[in-house]
Amino acid sequence: MNNLPSDQTITTNTLIGRMFTLGGSALFLTGSFIAVYAGYQAYIKTLE
Repeated sequence: MNNLPSDQTITTNTLIGRMFTLGGSALFLTGSFIAVYAGYQAYIKTLE
């Protein structure tokens, strides 16, 4: 009996993993831009 997963299953799991990685990276990048913008606005407000 062969209990190894098929190539299709491995490919699907790899694709899902990469989509989660890409989504997490996009969220991190978006959050970084928001944090920079908020920090810049606070900095400008302090200078006034």
